[in-house]
Amino acid sequence: MEYIVDDKKLKIYPFSNLVDDLFKSYKDEALSTRLSMLKDFVIKRHSGSLKEYFRSAKVELNPKYTIELKCESNIGEIKTFVKGLNGPYIPGSTIKGALRTVFLCGLLCRNNEIKRDLFKALNQFVIDTEKARKIDKKDDRSKALKSAADRLNESLKEIENKVFRSTQSDALYDVFKSIIISDSDPIDYSNLYVDKVKVINSSRNIEIACELLKPNTRVPLKAYIDSKVNLEALKRLSELTGNKLPYDKIDWAFIKNKAIEFYERILRIDMDFVERNVNISSRDTILRKLQNIANSIDKIKNSSKILIPLRLGQHKGFLSNTVMQIVYTEDKALFDKTFKASVANPRSNTLKTRRITENESYTLGWVFLRIDHAN
Repeated sequence: MEYIVDDKKLKIYPFSNLVDDLFKSYKDEALSTRLSMLKDFVIKRHSGSLKEYFRSAKVELNPKYTIELKCESNIGEIKTFVKGLNGPYIPGSTIKGALRTVFLCGLLCRNNEIKRDLFKALNQFVIDTEKARKIDKKDDRSKALKSAADRLNESLKEIENKVFRSTQSDALYDVFKSIIISDSDPIDYSNLYVDKVKVINSSRNIEIACELLKPNTRVPLKAYIDSKVNLEALKRLSELTGNKLPYDKIDWAFIKNKAIEFYERILRIDMDFVERNVNISSRDTILRKLQNIANSIDKIKNSSKILIPLRLGQHKGFLSNTVMQIVYTEDKALFDKTFKASVANPRSNTLKTRRITENESYTLGWVFLRIDHAN
């Protein structure tokens, strides 16, 4: 009820805009009739589309925007790109969250003490969950499972605080307070398109239509490190730890290196996955596109330019969103046990699927954050 397909184009009518435009374009009985018919379409969930409503109610309105459709027209619901009052944008919090993840993962790889804390917490979670699942009474079993998850979350929070705040709970001590990232400028609607995202290597045919950002789109935003806040945070943490911090400074070059390490591991894991799944018809295309990303990351590795690889948004995959790739790489058995303990209906084969676009076999979410004037 929010779009009309018209010759490989999607005319988009967000529901709130549709209602506003009806009020602007029609009055009195003409408006009342059209609103009543719209309500009927929505509540009774007619098999008809918005196009059918426009035809039945004799509505003529301009769309909010029109974008390219790259898949077949039988798309159902569309998962939309994040939007604000001024249109599509990339939230600064999303970028900063990804930077925190790669930073944390990079330090875990190099700090055996903190890494041991992670592995210990996960092992305990697996033990607690296995015990809980043996409890006969449903309510008691649910409470025990929740307690196991809560204890793990608390342990993970302590590990994160040890890296960013040296065990301090107060955000005042968080060294990432010095990193300021704005929301991006509004993205022109012409830079969006719709394609289906499908799950590969699944026994079921799973696909969902999504608004996607066109490849090679440049999106301006403001990002900087406040050196004064940075130095003050490092000084406070150094005093608390007796100069035993796992890092001596935070700058864009440092973060760039941690991001490269993080995503090189992701690409190796994903390329190995694609190689092993010979039943994927588009395997060579996917591998070529993953290799292109790997080549781009390799080029920036020794460059003086600050280009930081990141993976953002939906459908980027579990390993790109967490520090669990360390466990996946160093102790696959523990990773499998943890993964199975984390889901209600565990399957024998963990991380057996990946998501790609239907039309061009793109994996999703890959971007480069380019810092033009690094301080």
